[in-house]
Amino acid sequence: MSHPYIEFDQTPLWKAIDAAIAELERNRDMELTTARTLVIGYLCQQLAAQGAAAEKSLLRE
Repeated sequence: MSHPYIEFDQTPLWKAIDAAIAELERNRDMELTTARTLVIGYLCQQLAAQGAAAEKSLLRE
């Protein structure tokens, strides 16, 4: 699936954020109303831009 955040897809950061969102959804603490890939991608982009993500977490597996 193509999306504007493809550079982050399949990185450890993407997978960690995806898992955290899934847990919040399971607990009913959060409900996404925007496409999941867009939410995860945006968070990856922001963390990377702010230097808050380790370099190795941005490398595709």
